[in-house]
Amino acid sequence: MNIRFHRRSLLRVTTLLSLAWVLIESGIDGVSAAEAAAPAQSSVERRGLSAGDWMVRGRIMGLFPLHEASDLGFIGGRIETPVQVLPDGEVTHFLTDHVSIELQGGVVASKPVIRDSIVGEIEIGTIWTAAVGAAAQYHFLPGARLNPYVGVGVNVSWPVRIEPGPGVADFDIDRLVAPALQAGADYQLSDSWFANTSLRYSFVPGHAYSSAGAKYLSDLDMLAVSAGFGYRF
Repeated sequence: MNIRFHRRSLLRVTTLLSLAWVLIESGIDGVSAAEAAAPAQSSVERRGLSAGDWMVRGRIMGLFPLHEASDLGFIGGRIETPVQVLPDGEVTHFLTDHVSIELQGGVVASKPVIRDSIVGEIEIGTIWTAAVGAAAQYHFLPGARLNPYVGVGVNVSWPVRIEPGPGVADFDIDRLVAPALQAGADYQLSDSWFANTSLRYSFVPGHAYSSAGAKYLSDLDMLAVSAGFGYRF
């Protein structure tokens, strides 16, 4: 019984390997035939990015607060800003083959919390913040399929709506201007479509939550990690 079972198993494996090899050979022959039949199409495909190009990117972005510190006076404790995952979009224009300008903007809702205070945990509320960013980028390999880049820029953000949490008085927060460094890469998928990944580190200045004459200070940096796709015009 065991010998028959092993023979059947070996026969099935051999048959599957033979079929797989036939499919691989057929695929290779098909690709070769397509390339031979359409040499002009390969020759007109644009490789990489160059001066005058416009790129629109849509990505998923994770926001990670780093080095967060706060001063809450007599109530003690600390402000904790949660990690967020949200959609991200931006437009890039190539001034030269190597240099581009990136513009980015959107509205973000965050829900910071005070922890370890003398009155326990406090939900500060929901803060809707508008943010606009601009960066100058340098692309190392504009004519290659994989094109890494670095950039330097600035992000400006300001509150557009604040909903205080339960038992929290109305408050306001400062407008912020934060310098930023970034690094990323584009990978060409087709003539116009690109995959993109990006890291952006923002040096957020210290800022205050102001309420009824009192100020509560917070300081943090922000790391944005993004991945998505871009379309070149």
